Amino acid sequence: MKPTLLLVDDSELVLSELSLILRESGIFSGIFKARDGEDAIRTTMKEKPGLIVLDLQMPRMDGFTFLRWLMTNHPVPVVVFSSQGTDDNIFRAMEIGAVDFITKPDTYIDDMFRTYFLDKMRVALEANVRPGRQPSIQHVVVPTPGKTVGPSEYDIQAIEIGRASCRER
Repeated sequence: MKPTLLLVDDSELVLSELSLILRESGIFSGIFKARDGEDAIRTTMKEKPGLIVLDLQMPRMDGFTFLRWLMTNHPVPVVVFSSQGTDDNIFRAMEIGAVDFITKPDTYIDDMFRTYFLDKMRVALEANVRPGRQPSIQHVVVPTPGKTVGPSEYDIQAIEIGRASCRER
């Protein structure tokens, strides 16, 4: 059975563009939308999504507040999708429980972005998220937007959560 997905963003343009990409992919059985954290809580309680794509900056209840509620009450993989791509925001969201982060691009219609975004969704669905525990993704390999990827060239990005220290490999 295919999982469902919840998109949480206060921008109608973002919700529409991402919905179109996700519907065309066929990965999800249903795609739900929420305009802020409060709406996301109601939708999560009703629909029980298997994956959430979350903006951080929203009115009424921001993404960080919703993420804390989610990890306590309905822990599922979350990919943060925000223009606020500072290291502090990324690490704060990952500490709370997000499994990945994507910076919002200038356009969503680019084929490279579509591939990148859908690869991130597939990997996030494999994350192991449990109450009170940090999520875990292992061996993540995705092409970085804007880079040409040939048959044997990869820009590898890996984040291992829950370790006492980080190191480059």
